[in-house]
Amino acid sequence: MACEPFTVDVGSDAVAVFECLRRTAIEAGGSFTGDAQSGSFGGSVPILGNVRGRYRVEGRHAIITITDSPLLVPCSLLESQMRDVIRDCIRARDRLRRG
Repeated sequence: MACEPFTVDVGSDAVAVFECLRRTAIEAGGSFTGDAQSGSFGGSVPILGNVRGRYRVEGRHAIITITDSPLLVPCSLLESQMRDVIRDCIRARDRLRRG
């Protein structure tokens, strides 16, 4: 099941945010290809199935589209979890900037 695209403000340094997202996805057993402009990602929801999506960056905003998700998992839950991970990566980037 595909979900409606959603937008997240990643700030002016998308490179650091997407490097964090790449590490997070791979550490969780998922996949992440792309850069600070566009790419794709994938992972699994235990027992329920796979999640896949793509993103593109326009200025300070990432437009994220979940292209495939388990039927029993609402898009709103997937979006909320993705926003949480992105928020964590933004906080990590900001902590590094402050030193």
